[in-house]
Formats: sequence, C-alpha cells, structure tokens
Amino acid sequence: MYLPKAKGEEFFQKFSTDVDEVGEWFKPYDIDSMELKIGSVIDTAETTRLLVGFKEENGLKVVLKQKPKTTKSRQGY
Repeated sequence: MYLPKAKGEEFFQKFSTDVDEVGEWFKPYDIDSMELKIGSVIDTAETTRLLVGFKEENGLKVVLKQKPKTTKSRQGY
C-alpha cells in the first residue's frame, strides 16, 4: 500500500477523520457498535487528537447490522 509522505499538520490533514465521517462510510448499514483502541493522544489548547496507531492491538472495530428492509404496502389490496 502506498502512503504519501507528509509531516506535521499536513500528515493530520491527510490521515484524519471524525466519528461522523466514519459513520458515513458505512451508511448502507446500521452501526451496532464502534470500538476505538487508542495508541496515543496529542493534546493542545485547540484540539485533542486521538491516534489510533498501526499496531495490531490498536485500531477501529466497527460492528455492522443490515438495515431492516422496509415493505411498501399497496393501497387497495
């Protein structure tokens, strides 16, 4: 997998997301749960960044459910 080289703030702009955006990735499904395992934290006066990391014990686990199928009722039947 190719990862572009980036440093400092540019790195965070390329590889950052928020929980709402993660929810959009899985919009065709209902999200049952999300588990985020944090590798480290960067805390500044403006923001707190949670770093997921790349080690096996870190990461994001999303448990999905199929959305319930809706049935359209026909009028007059």
